[in-house]
Amino acid sequence: MVSADIQFNLRVPVKLKEKVAESAKASGRSINAEALVRLEKSFDSNLQASVHKPRRRIMLGTWNCGNEEGRSTMIEKCWKYLEDFFDRYSDYELINVETQEHGIIFWYSYPAKESDL
Repeated sequence: MVSADIQFNLRVPVKLKEKVAESAKASGRSINAEALVRLEKSFDSNLQASVHKPRRRIMLGTWNCGNEEGRSTMIEKCWKYLEDFFDRYSDYELINVETQEHGIIFWYSYPAKESDL
């Protein structure tokens, strides 16, 4: 009887092969079976979304809102600016905004370029 499975050679770094071997031993599988399980899981639609999600850079911004008497007006202007900015640049994501004594602090993320990684 002929098997429907095919065989192909795959080059992997030594350390990766050692990790697969350790995982196979822990799970009671052969190295081949362990590699197949892990490869099949990489095509799982739930996992695929997180694996292929682009990397993002997280940044911190500050904005000094001036003296106390104009602070609330400046915070409103800062907030409006941030809303407009993140509406215009949909690939940027506002994470958090905090008001501080003299201004605001905000965290945001944006897609990382290959040169950033």
